[in-house]
Amino acid sequence: GVSLMATPVFLLITAGLEVCGIDAEGYNIQYHIGMFAFSLLMFCFGFWWFAKIISKKYQLTDKQKWIFLPILIASPWLFTAMYAVMYANNYLFFCFVAALALILKIKEQPERKLYIYLFFFLVGLITVIRPTSLIFLVILPYFFESWKSFFAFVKTYLFRLNVLSIGFLIFAIPIAYQF
Repeated sequence: GVSLMATPVFLLITAGLEVCGIDAEGYNIQYHIGMFAFSLLMFCFGFWWFAKIISKKYQLTDKQKWIFLPILIASPWLFTAMYAVMYANNYLFFCFVAALALILKIKEQPERKLYIYLFFFLVGLITVIRPTSLIFLVILPYFFESWKSFFAFVKTYLFRLNVLSIGFLIFAIPIAYQF
């Protein structure tokens, strides 16, 4: 999963090193710096997006939004962004936030199947990166008014045969990449 997400960045770093005349063998410090920078960018963008989603949900004022700064600084995600050997945690965090944003978009525009299928793809990607991280799905009801509205939403928009069959095929794309 991480390799799937990191491939474009790896190719950009390789091309950049070739243009600069630096040996692009994959073990240079330049590769590590580039991958670290991308991972940190994924974390920061994901955190900014998450803060935006929460701010919208709770209608926070600009003054109240500053609470996210100490959370960002004290976050274990930031710690792993700075010290992890592999960057899966930052990619996962970004995928969680993207999945959450897609659920909210599906709530707003349930007739747009593209959002539903992108959600299935992200869940497949999360499964490939770290299967135990699917536990994030338990927070989805939190963004609905009640359990009843959550189950009604799932039944109406996700548990349709055509949506489930196409969704399963899309979910399988990142998983098939591993074989």
